[in-house]
Amino acid sequence: MHAVTVVVAVIEVIAITATRNAVVAA
Repeated sequence: MHAVTVVVAVIEVIAITATRNAVVAA
């Protein structure tokens, strides 16, 4: 896999986690 693909995947996971945390906090 290309490094860029890995970076994008990690960012997406972090974004999803942050969104879930925001929903739970709200």
